[in-house]
Amino acid sequence: MPEKNLFRNEAPKAIRSVNLTRYEFALEPCDPLAWLAAQEFREKFGYPDFDALFEKAYFSFQIRLKKPGRAVFEYVLNDRKLSPSETLFIDDSIQHIEGALSTGMQARYLDLSAGENITDLFSEHANALSSG
Repeated sequence: MPEKNLFRNEAPKAIRSVNLTRYEFALEPCDPLAWLAAQEFREKFGYPDFDALFEKAYFSFQIRLKKPGRAVFEYVLNDRKLSPSETLFIDDSIQHIEGALSTGMQARYLDLSAGENITDLFSEHANALSSG
């Protein structure tokens, strides 16, 4: 079974390779212990600055809102002054995808059990941009 983590070793490189103006936000783990584990993972694989890829990182334990609740998505959209229809949310949890969709956001389920990873998603997007 593939490692259950969206932010594999290649993810920051893949994110940087996509020709978009900016990445507005990241919704991160919901508790301080999960946050510390994610930090250790990033440092282990050489990406301690993963959050720097985004304009702002939101941590559930800091804003006191959790996925999949609609309120967390509305909070981020309002805080960043984003249009839901122009915002893409990516996650490996159907529940979280449904929460994002309930606000009108675009969402993409990343099926890790089928071997998908975020690198593939960004490669697909980059190919669509170059051929379109």
